[in-house]
Amino acid sequence: MALAFTYWLDLLALAVFLGGWMLYGRTADNYKDPKHPSLLTVMHRLRIKWLTEMQMRTLRMPDVMTLTIATSNYTFFASTSILIIAGAFTLFIGGTEWRSFIGEIPTTDINSLELTPLKLLVLVLIFIYSFFKFTWSIRQVGYCAILLGSIENRYNAENGAPPSAEEYKTAQKRAQLLAPVFTLAGNNFNYGLRAYYFGLAMLPWFISPLWLIFSSLMMIIILSLREFNSKTLVALLRVENELDKSEN
Repeated sequence: MALAFTYWLDLLALAVFLGGWMLYGRTADNYKDPKHPSLLTVMHRLRIKWLTEMQMRTLRMPDVMTLTIATSNYTFFASTSILIIAGAFTLFIGGTEWRSFIGEIPTTDINSLELTPLKLLVLVLIFIYSFFKFTWSIRQVGYCAILLGSIENRYNAENGAPPSAEEYKTAQKRAQLLAPVFTLAGNNFNYGLRAYYFGLAMLPWFISPLWLIFSSLMMIIILSLREFNSKTLVALLRVENELDKSEN
């Protein structure tokens, strides 16, 4: 009876983990409150400003370097995902010594240890998901580079004359068309990072399902604070406001 209860507790913990991940993802990705923006919404608006200003200069090496740095970051995490997957498979077939070590932890649920193969499988699936998200974002950054190269240099600032209001408005419209592609690349990278965070939150499950419920809730709180109420968000909003003032 106790064993059956333990399995139900593990399933409940897994449901809380996956449900919390999905609920947070849908909330963060679809959040569109203009009065209280999130990091994702602010970064999208800043991408529009970046792509607008990009059209005002003939030298676009800084823009290309920005994409190059993004690609290197995405590639690093994609490669790390492969290493983590390989490590998890090694644990899966590598004997039971490490399980004995976990069993010696005072708070470990001994009965839950029998589900260790399932836990490893879930961990592997999480990082496979992150690998696909990172590699897809790398491909999307390549598409963004092609888009940058496809835009003609219509606004030549070498003569010292600022662009007219009509020219700037045209550039903004074009930037609004381009920005969603850049945002998709950034969002897929965020999805991969989110999988990393929740992959870390899953590790306490090897000790006890109750620890998985606790770590899942704590991870949702931490990510929510970073997304909706962080110092970085306040700083970005301040920069955005200053940029709006300079345009007017």
